[in-house]
Amino acid sequence: MSNEISKKLSLARSFEKAHFSEIQRQERPGFHLSPAIGWLNDPNGFSFYKGEYHLFYQYNPYSTRWDALHWGHWTSEDLLH
Repeated sequence: MSNEISKKLSLARSFEKAHFSEIQRQERPGFHLSPAIGWLNDPNGFSFYKGEYHLFYQYNPYSTRWDALHWGHWTSEDLLH
């Protein structure tokens, strides 16, 4: 199972890198979290641990709709960068 999950994660990361440039910078929110590409839903688990803020969310890198669900994770030291 671990190998299957690693393979899915690798495929999702490759897809992100291949399609990220299709999103115009002016279309991205200036101060709100948004995924590199795809769909974000249900941000939760907001916490501060070992000097960083963490946020977890449902994520679909392949579409802007619910499907092919992954978990996303953001970290930030100051909530701005």
